[in-house]
Amino acid sequence: MDNHDNGDLPNLYAAADGIAQAEYFTSLVTIFGGSMPALLDADGATLVIHENPDDHVTQPIGGAGGRVACGIIR
Repeated sequence: MDNHDNGDLPNLYAAADGIAQAEYFTSLVTIFGGSMPALLDADGATLVIHENPDDHVTQPIGGAGGRVACGIIR
């Protein structure tokens, strides 16, 4: 079994003051689809930030713990 979902991004690390800044690129999905899976498919998409890093092994969320932030992608 593959250890990631198409929409998985690399882990985000925040500084001690809680501030994080990131720019990510993925070759596994596109916004609208085409030759790859679409983020904005029939059920939409969200961004979820968990309290711990994803270990890319434990399922379903890689042992990443609770959600600390989320948002809808439109």
